[in-house]
Amino acid sequence: MKTTLKAIILVVCFVTATRLTYKIHGSPKVGVDDANIFFSYAENLAMGNGITYAHNPDRVEGFTSMLWMLICASVFSLGGGESAILVLSVCIVLLTQWILLAAMSRLLSEKNGEAWPYEYFYLILILCSPAYVTWMTITLMDTCLWGLIVVAMIYFVLLPPTSYQKRLLAFIPFALAPMARPEGIVVAPVFACLLWLRFQQSEFRSATKFCIGIGCAIIMSIIALTVFRFLYFGYLLPNTYYAKVSPSLAYNLQEGKNYLCRFVLSGAIVAVCVAVVLSSTASWFGSLIDSIRSRRILDSGFRSSINASTATSIAASTLLFIPVLTGGDHFGMFRFYQPAYPLLCVTLVLLLSEIRTLNSSDVRTLLAWGKRNPATPIAVGLVLTFWLYAYSSNDSWSSIRWRSSMAIEFRFAEEGIVTGEKLNALFAAKGHELPAVGVIVAGGIARTYPGPIVDLMGLNNNFVAHFKGARKGIKNHAAFEKDAFFHLQQDILLASPPVPPETNNFSNTALKGLLEDSRFTAQWRYGILSLHGDQIVEQTAFVNTTFLDSVSDDAGFDFHDTMIWSNKWVGATVIPTQEN
Repeated sequence: MKTTLKAIILVVCFVTATRLTYKIHGSPKVGVDDANIFFSYAENLAMGNGITYAHNPDRVEGFTSMLWMLICASVFSLGGGESAILVLSVCIVLLTQWILLAAMSRLLSEKNGEAWPYEYFYLILILCSPAYVTWMTITLMDTCLWGLIVVAMIYFVLLPPTSYQKRLLAFIPFALAPMARPEGIVVAPVFACLLWLRFQQSEFRSATKFCIGIGCAIIMSIIALTVFRFLYFGYLLPNTYYAKVSPSLAYNLQEGKNYLCRFVLSGAIVAVCVAVVLSSTASWFGSLIDSIRSRRILDSGFRSSINASTATSIAASTLLFIPVLTGGDHFGMFRFYQPAYPLLCVTLVLLLSEIRTLNSSDVRTLLAWGKRNPATPIAVGLVLTFWLYAYSSNDSWSSIRWRSSMAIEFRFAEEGIVTGEKLNALFAAKGHELPAVGVIVAGGIARTYPGPIVDLMGLNNNFVAHFKGARKGIKNHAAFEKDAFFHLQQDILLASPPVPPETNNFSNTALKGLLEDSRFTAQWRYGILSLHGDQIVEQTAFVNTTFLDSVSDDAGFDFHDTMIWSNKWVGATVIPTQEN
């Protein structure tokens, strides 16, 4: 495939796919809620307020990628906004795919002469995944950056650099990996080992020294980030680790195993690719164990066994198993596995190219027949493309048109932004001191509410994140403990009680039954807080009775109970009855 044509096809395909996902998910304007957590920190840093969340003064690392936060801060400091970050995300994913196509082109051209059929098949596999396109573009998350760094590292694994300039360039993704994602601390060393194994097939005599240099760069990056984190935030690990990861390894493994199984069962393409990757990885480790047992670990036989497809399969397997150790993720469309998806597809393509059932003359005969009779291969290709595009997964293009598992994540962000604006308008109108607001969903509101915000899930609150607890419950929302709640100063709680006959809801589940705790029901009321005589500016929420007394004394606010506690939350129009 010619370079210019390849570039045009790549840009057209991904811009079209991005536009399609944008429409299918409801035309989101600001990304998912977690992306707005990044943006809150980035805006504060760009304005000279340090690395802080919302308008809180505390330094806290409530984001998972220091590098992405710094990039977003740079965009905001230059006057860009969410649209600029979306354009940047699309450019990053285009660069990611260009790097992989370049690597495949070189590898396959050397072996098969014709690389374009394999490149075409790879692009079909990638573009048939709306989950990949969604997470790499319109979510505005760090996923695209991590995917780029993973692919940049695998490029040098597949094509070990021999020139001085390329060797210098190879240091960049390996050194940046720990700053791009916490799992980079594990992934980068594994990829560096794969690079050393791939070097054994080349004539580069200083391969070991070079790979040791790569390892030193990774270690220095980890040390620099850890020292900065400890000096600036006071902790050795990001706050997200303390808030998200349970101290129970058995619990994490159980949740992580379920996460991996759901991913494997999410579609035919994923299932086939994962099976191929795990089989290839298991085969290589089996050969390694045999070499160790027979004391041939330094034999050329072991060194020659790490071909391109084996390297990508081991790399992909690493990316598959890390989320298992941390317990997976709560987002739809398998965020943690999207950076691995291109490697899964590449492994399948490379293995197909290495099949030796047809000799070179058979391949030439088949290609010649295809040129003389183009209708049949074109028809087969179109049918295969349509099947992959439409029906090959639960999150296929046809299914998400009717059921977008990500729509709620975008809505959380947009609703949070509106809520922050309403609260600001509500209290600014009377010049009242802005109350402390407790939240479960912490991203959108941080962009627009200028008062103190208490993140009850702990991602952006050191007290909650480090409070003792099992971290079991809704994934990424399990750090909350009821005892911690009563140590936090809050005036308003953005949550809702379960509506009868429902006995539970998301708020009460995330807050682990807090809304039915006697200590809570004695101190909080649920209803509509509004300006006196103005029902336009209002907010429905839980309000602390002490705070409610203070605003009532100002005679500038009205409060109307919409639900009251009577051994359960019932509508305020219902006369409460005492149960024996």
